[in-house]
Amino acid sequence: MKKFLKISGVVILLLIIAAVALPFLFKDKIIAKAKEEINKSVNAKVNFGDFDLTLLSSFPNLTFKLNDFSIIGINNFDGDTLTNIKQLAIQLSIWDVISGSQYKVQSVSLDQPYINIIVLKDGSANYDIAKADSTSVSASAEAAPFKFALNHYEINSGLINYDDASSGFVMRMENFNHTGSGDFTQDLFLLKTQTNIDKTKMFYGGVAYLNNVKIALKADLDMDMKNMKFTFKENLLELNALQLGFDGFVAMPTADISMDLKWNVKQSDFKSFISLIPVIYAKDFENLKTSGKLAANGYAKGIYNDKSLPAFGVNLNIENGMFKYSSLPTAVNNVNVDLKITNPDGVTDHTVIDLKRMHIEFGAEPFDARLYVTTPVSDPNMDAMVKGTVNLASIKNMVPLDKGTDLNGILKVDLTAKGRYSAIEKQQYENFNAAGTLMLSDMNYKSEDFKQGAYIKQVMLTFNPRNITLNNFDVKIGKSDLKADGTLDNFLAYYFKNETLKGAINVQSALIDVNELTGVPATPTAATAKDSTKATVAEVPANIDFVINATANKILYDNIVIDNFNGKMLVKDAEVKMENVAFNMIDGAVKMGGLYGTKNVKQPDMAFDISLTDFDIQKTITTFNILQKMAPIAKQANGKVSTTFTVTGKLDQSMSPILNTLSGGGKLNSKSVVVSNYAPLNKIADVLKMEQYKKLDLKDLNISYEFRDGRVFVKPFTTSFGGSKATIAGSNGFDQTLDYKMALEIPKSQIPQSAQSTMTGLLAKANSSLGSNITLPEVMKINVGIGGTVTNPVIKTDLSETAKNAVNQVKEVVVAKGKEEARKQADKLIADAELKAKEVKDAAKSVSDKIRKEGYAQADNLVKQAGNNPLAVAVAKKAAEKLKKETDKKADQVIAEADKQADTVVNEAKKKAGELLK
Repeated sequence: MKKFLKISGVVILLLIIAAVALPFLFKDKIIAKAKEEINKSVNAKVNFGDFDLTLLSSFPNLTFKLNDFSIIGINNFDGDTLTNIKQLAIQLSIWDVISGSQYKVQSVSLDQPYINIIVLKDGSANYDIAKADSTSVSASAEAAPFKFALNHYEINSGLINYDDASSGFVMRMENFNHTGSGDFTQDLFLLKTQTNIDKTKMFYGGVAYLNNVKIALKADLDMDMKNMKFTFKENLLELNALQLGFDGFVAMPTADISMDLKWNVKQSDFKSFISLIPVIYAKDFENLKTSGKLAANGYAKGIYNDKSLPAFGVNLNIENGMFKYSSLPTAVNNVNVDLKITNPDGVTDHTVIDLKRMHIEFGAEPFDARLYVTTPVSDPNMDAMVKGTVNLASIKNMVPLDKGTDLNGILKVDLTAKGRYSAIEKQQYENFNAAGTLMLSDMNYKSEDFKQGAYIKQVMLTFNPRNITLNNFDVKIGKSDLKADGTLDNFLAYYFKNETLKGAINVQSALIDVNELTGVPATPTAATAKDSTKATVAEVPANIDFVINATANKILYDNIVIDNFNGKMLVKDAEVKMENVAFNMIDGAVKMGGLYGTKNVKQPDMAFDISLTDFDIQKTITTFNILQKMAPIAKQANGKVSTTFTVTGKLDQSMSPILNTLSGGGKLNSKSVVVSNYAPLNKIADVLKMEQYKKLDLKDLNISYEFRDGRVFVKPFTTSFGGSKATIAGSNGFDQTLDYKMALEIPKSQIPQSAQSTMTGLLAKANSSLGSNITLPEVMKINVGIGGTVTNPVIKTDLSETAKNAVNQVKEVVVAKGKEEARKQADKLIADAELKAKEVKDAAKSVSDKIRKEGYAQADNLVKQAGNNPLAVAVAKKAAEKLKKETDKKADQVIAEADKQADTVVNEAKKKAGELLK
C-alpha cells in the first residue's frame, strides 16, 4: 500500500510538472495556433504577447496570465482598438486541469485595460465581432469546458470609452478600478462591489452632464441568477461631494430589461451639488463657504427595449443657494432652481420639462431663466425665457481662476420664445413669439494653456420666429482674425426635430493661423515633433445646409502659406462642395472645385478638379511630401511646372490620402526642368557609358498622366534626353516601383568609341556580303527598360543587339538604294519613251501640215484655172472640195499612225519600268 501511495505521489507530481512545463516547452507553437484559431472566428484582429503559468503562489489553484491582449477592428472599424489589456489573469483549479474535467474559473483580473466601445449612426458596433457559425449545435452538444465559480474579479487602472453616435451618448472613465466578490456557483447570492473612477465625462446630445467628475460607488446586490434579477441592497454613489442612494431592482430574464429604481441625494446642503462644477471642486473646495438647501430625486420604472422606455422622473430643487471663497471678495447669491422632468409611461412625446425658475445673482447682476416644454417629439410646445447680464471681469472675484488667466467682457442675453413648433412649419409666424438678442462684447481671455488669447470685439445674434441673424461676428484669436455675418434658418426644427439647419454666411479674414489655433507648430522641432497634435477627421454634419462665401488674405496651415483665398463653399448632406475657389501658394496660383465628404467618417471622400500654375518643384515637394511617392523624380528636379488634373479617392483618419484609392489624371507642362542625381538616370548613364544622361535639361514638356490602382501612368511623350531624342512612357507605383520604356535615338557622335568599333566591324562584313559601301548611320536607335525601384533601379537595354540592328539598318539602306536606282532607271525609260513619242508625234505633225498645205494649194489652183466661166468655176470648186477632204484624210491618217506608234513606245517603256521596280 505504501509503495502504491509512493508511486501515485510520483505520478501526480509528474503530472503537475508536465501540466506546468509543457505549455512553456511548446509556447511559441501554442501562441501561434491560438492566434490563428481565434482570428478565424472573429471579424477583428486579435493579438497577444507572452503567457505565464503560476502554481506555487496560488496553490492549489493554477494562475494563467496572458500579456498584451488586444482586439483591433476591421472594415468600418479598421484600426480602432476595441480592447487592449496589459495583463489578463485567470485562476483555475489545478485538479480540474490535471483531470481534464470542466475548468472552474475561480477569479479573473484585468490589469490596465483599455476598453473602447464605438457605435456608429447606423447602429453597428465594434464589439459585434463574432462570425456567424455555419454549423448547427444540437441541444445535446458537449458542454463548454469552462465553468465560472467566481469568488472574486477585479479591474485595475482601466480606461473605458463609450461613444454611441446613434444616440449621441458619450462617456469616458479614466483610472477605472472595480472589484467584485460573490459565489457565482449559486443561483442566489450576494455580490459586493466597489468602484472608484478618478475622472468621468458624460455627454448626451452634445451637452456635458458630467465633466471630470470623481466617482465612488459601493453597491451590494442580491443576485437572482435564475431569473436574472438584481436588487440593490446597500449602496452609495458619490459624485465628487454629492452622495446618492439607490433602491429597487433591474431584471433581464429576456431581451427586455425590467426595472423599478429610485434615487435621491443623501445630503440637503447646496455645497454637495456645486461640487459637480469642475472649476469649483478643483479650487480650495474644503474651505468654500456655502448655504442653501438642496433636494433631488428621481425614478425609472417599466420596460426598456428597442421600442420602449420606462417611465421616469427627475426633481431638482435649490433654495437660496450661496457660495463664497474666503479669499475672494464677492459671493454668488440667491441660487434658486425648481426643475421637474416627468414621463408617466415611457412614451417620449409624453415627456414634460418644467423649469419653473432658475435665478442666479453674480455679484449684483441677476440672471434668470425658465422653460416649459410639452410634446417634444410630435409638436414641441414651449414657453422659454432667458435674461441677464454677466460681467466676465467679475468672475475672478467669485471663483479662483488658474494662475495667468485673464478674463473680461460683457455677456448680455434677453430671449423669449412661446408657441408651438407647428406654427413655424405652417409659416404662421404671428402665432409663435420669438424675439431677443444675445451679445458678447469686448471679451478678452488668456490663460497659461491658451497664451495666444482671444479677443471678441462683438458677437451679436438677433432672434425672430423666421430665423436667427448673425448681425456681427468680430473675433481675434492669437494672430488670427475672423469677421462674419449672415442668417440661420430652420433653427427650431434643427433643435427639436434634428432637421436641417440652413444658413448663408459671409466670412472675411486678414490672417488665419491654423497652426496656432490647433497648437501644431508650423515647423516641428525634435523637441515638439512627438507632442504635435495629430490631425483627425473633420466630420461634416449631415443636417446643415450652408452657403459660405469666404475670403482670406493669408492662411497658415502646417508649413503651407496660402494667400488671397477666395471662393464659395456649399455645406450639405455631410459634404463640403467648393466652387470657384482660388488662391496663391508656393509662388503659384491655384484654382479648384470639388468636394470633401464624411458620409463614411472612417474613410472620408474627396474629389477635386485642380489647376496649378507656375509651381516651383522643390518648394512643392517640401510642402507636400505625398508627391515624393506619386512622382519620385520630382525630388531630384528643379524648375517650375503647371498642371491641371482631377483626383478622386479616400482619406484616412489623419486626413492623408489613401494612395491605392486615388484615381484621376491630367496634363503637366513646363518650359524647363532640370533633373540631376536621379538614381535611375545615373544607372542608365552607367549602362550606356554616357555621362551626359546623369543630368537632364528638359524643354517644353507636355505630359499627360493618370493615376489608378496605386500607380501613376505616364502617356508617351517625346523630349530631348542628353542630346538624344527620347520617347518615354510607363508608370511608377506609390510603393516606389518603376516600369518605364524609353526609345532613344542617339547621334553617332555620342556613341562611345568602343561600341562604334564593334559596329563598324560588323558593318564591314555586311558591306562585303551585300556588295555595298555603307557606313555607320548617323542616328542609332536603342530601347531602354527601367524597372526595380527608385532607390534600386534595374536597367535593361538592347545595346547588345545594337550592332545587329546596325547591320539590319545597312541592309535596309542597301535595299533602299536599290529601290532608288531602279526607280531612277524606270523613270529614265519612261522619260526617254515619252521623248521619243513626242518626236514621232512632232514629225507626223510636220508631214501632216505639208500634206494639207500642198493639197489645199492644188485645190485653190483648180479654181483659179477655171477662169470666169461659171460652169467651169462650179466644176472646179466641187473638185477642189473633194481634193481638200482627201487631203485632210491623208493628214489625219499620218497623225493617227504617229499617235499609235508613240503610245506603243511609252507603254513598252512603262512595262520595262514596272519589271525593274519589282
